[in-house]
Amino acid sequence: MNFSKNLLVLLIFLFVWQATAQADENLTRATLLFSSQKIEAPPEVQTDLNRFRISLRVAKMLLADTKRYFRNQPFYVDLTPQEAAKRQALRPLYEKAVQKVNVAAAARGDWAVFQKSLTDARAILKPVAAYAKKFTIYLIGQSHIDAAWLWRWRETVDVCRNTFKTQLDLMNEFPEYKFTQSSAQFFKWMEDYYPDIFRRIQKRVKDKRWDMVGGLIIEPDCNLIGGESWVRQHLYGKSYFREKFGVDVDLGWDPDSFGYTWNMPQFLKRSGVRAFVTLKINRNDTNVFPYHLFWWEAPDGSRVLTYFPFVDPDEEDYVGLLIAALRMNLANTGRNAVGVPFGTGDHGGGPEREMLQTIRFFQTAEVFPKLVVGSASDYFNTLFASDLSQVPVWRDELYFELHRGTYTTHSEIKRNNREKEILLTNAEKIASLAQLLGKKVYRQGMMVQAWWKYLFNQFHDILPGSSITPVYQDALEDYREVGKKGKKQLNEGLKALTSLIRTRGKGQPVVVFNTLSWPRNGLVKIAYAKNPGPVLVRDPDGRKLLSQWVVSPKDDTLLFVAKNVPALGYRVYFIQPARAPEKGAGVSVSGFRLENRFLRVSIDPKTGNWVNVFDKQTKRNLLAKGEQGNRLQLFQDIPQRNDAWNIGYTGKQWEIDRADTVFVKENGPVRAVIRVKKSFLGPSKQRRYPTKN
Repeated sequence: MNFSKNLLVLLIFLFVWQATAQADENLTRATLLFSSQKIEAPPEVQTDLNRFRISLRVAKMLLADTKRYFRNQPFYVDLTPQEAAKRQALRPLYEKAVQKVNVAAAARGDWAVFQKSLTDARAILKPVAAYAKKFTIYLIGQSHIDAAWLWRWRETVDVCRNTFKTQLDLMNEFPEYKFTQSSAQFFKWMEDYYPDIFRRIQKRVKDKRWDMVGGLIIEPDCNLIGGESWVRQHLYGKSYFREKFGVDVDLGWDPDSFGYTWNMPQFLKRSGVRAFVTLKINRNDTNVFPYHLFWWEAPDGSRVLTYFPFVDPDEEDYVGLLIAALRMNLANTGRNAVGVPFGTGDHGGGPEREMLQTIRFFQTAEVFPKLVVGSASDYFNTLFASDLSQVPVWRDELYFELHRGTYTTHSEIKRNNREKEILLTNAEKIASLAQLLGKKVYRQGMMVQAWWKYLFNQFHDILPGSSITPVYQDALEDYREVGKKGKKQLNEGLKALTSLIRTRGKGQPVVVFNTLSWPRNGLVKIAYAKNPGPVLVRDPDGRKLLSQWVVSPKDDTLLFVAKNVPALGYRVYFIQPARAPEKGAGVSVSGFRLENRFLRVSIDPKTGNWVNVFDKQTKRNLLAKGEQGNRLQLFQDIPQRNDAWNIGYTGKQWEIDRADTVFVKENGPVRAVIRVKKSFLGPSKQRRYPTKN
């Protein structure tokens, strides 16, 4: 009985010992094969082991279930379900290869036996290696450089210099290496400040090892800028690349902007750009964008092939980054080749020597997809050489579901952007017309400088309002300079055109120009240092027009409405002295009621709100019953982080329902104004300051 009990205890002990020994071996196997930990072995053995570790890691990721790569997404589409069976058939080989490695030999330092076991394990993995070679990864060396953000543009000049010199030196060391970079402004800085680097870049472009992309002055915000700005970005950007480097850039590149308007493909396509790359939409906070390779079609039918790389290029785990990108690309697009940008960014940098050495080492691993160190254009050339007939089409804007606060931050920058775009466009039109009519007033050099400076400040961290305060001090100074140049050109052009116009007539002639491409009516304002008294305004046909004086401490302004001024044309009006201005029913004020021939608006003097907006044509109040218009509401906005980018509505709001003053400011036949003044922040109200980050 005691013998049987002792035997049972012995058997249990042997079983536990054996299980523990097996566990220890498995733990050693895990440390040996699935970690980056070095072992006490000769260097060539360590290198051989590292190469095999990479093969195992790639094999495991390549043969994993597709769901692994979309675990954080509510849905995914796998366009290659036929691959699942192939992967399943190969998985046992992975397990067999793992078990084939002689861990005991490594533990006792018998490196010949250990390396023989690695060779045997590789033989088992040969079908997996063949499967891996079906796929190709295009590694696109690049550096995202923020032209201004947490630093001013002057610092970015040296960021570009350091980044570009590093990349040029790496090209000498790694003959296979290519580099991709956007933004004409960066190269203009090199041309101006570091001509030796500029010449080296020119040579590498000629050697087809430096790939120019974007085709713009800078990577701009893509929601706020107007159509003329899009055209000018391409005009000056592409012209610079063509003139200085002999390349016609056909790949759009703006990975970091906060959304993209629906008409962008029209501007891209008509500027000779056939494809577009961005990353930002991957970071939506609400919806997962369904495609990573698609035709983006504008309302006019223009299409550009658009690509969203799958992963952030700054991850540290290179193997995981590359194979995850390949697998997600395979599922989402059905394609065996994937483009992966890599290189440090924001403050420049680009690929580093260690990265390129690691890529070379990956290329020696038995189980690894084909690795091509290429350019962005190389990758897109392979795409355009393939069948693109089944690529999906997206007919809408690319709305970025995050950083919504960038469209309310730093309003003075946004106002300057719009005003200077109008000014420069008008100056160009007027000066060009004068030039065509024989007046040599068009200052091309000055206007190009003005446009470049203006377009630079559309950068996607300046215009949205997400930079530090000194950046906006620089921007406002730039806008002042642009304004001076634009006004100088506009005034010279107007003077030249006016000299060609017949202005004889009774009274003081006033030439009213219309720079739009359609006829228009509009309010004309003429400032006088000294009020000449009552006047009469007549149109070119001698008809009397309503006019009105607006008096201020600085000057007096005459108002009248010019009608039917032709597109890109003019009309001449005459101002004559009169005993009294022309009378008539234009607009009027009665108490706290404004009225013209279309509307009658009544204002509550206590709140300053509209209580009635009566439409004379439909004969009804446009406000809902019991509701008021012109309500001023404030909503508390405290984002959890990144308050320059994000909106964090707390649910708290205030209705500013009491007016400090309501009074009639102007009451004339041309314009009537009731001014309402309200206040909110007083000494008792708490101030809130930006979040720390």
